[in-house]
Amino acid sequence: MQVKQSGRENRGRRVAFRTFGCKLNQAESAMLAAQFERRGWTVVRPDEEADVVVVNTCAVTARSEAKIRQALRRLAREQPDAEVALVGCLSQLRPEALKDFPNVRWVLGSDTKFELPEAVESGEPALEVDPQVRQFHS
Repeated sequence: MQVKQSGRENRGRRVAFRTFGCKLNQAESAMLAAQFERRGWTVVRPDEEADVVVVNTCAVTARSEAKIRQALRRLAREQPDAEVALVGCLSQLRPEALKDFPNVRWVLGSDTKFELPEAVESGEPALEVDPQVRQFHS
């Protein structure tokens, strides 16, 4: 994915992050937010309206998976026009189970999560998960 847009073209576009799980997920969400900001996006709070909502998932327990599924359904009700991108452990382990939630356009695994800004700006939906990857940290 080598689509590059200038910050000017992204000005006014808003991205929000909903992060589940560990401190690593928090750090990775912050890194992704910084990437989007460098490309001209405005990062907004999770409860604010956004063009794209990035959900950084966790798969440590069945309860965390249930919380993510609930959050995806709520997100579809609260922000029906937002496009959703999924990254994190759960998207790596069960991408097929997540891709059919409403508004989900991008599911990126552990090896491609930092390519998310390019994927989003390409406008093309993506399911990019290498099933051989079993490493969940940068």
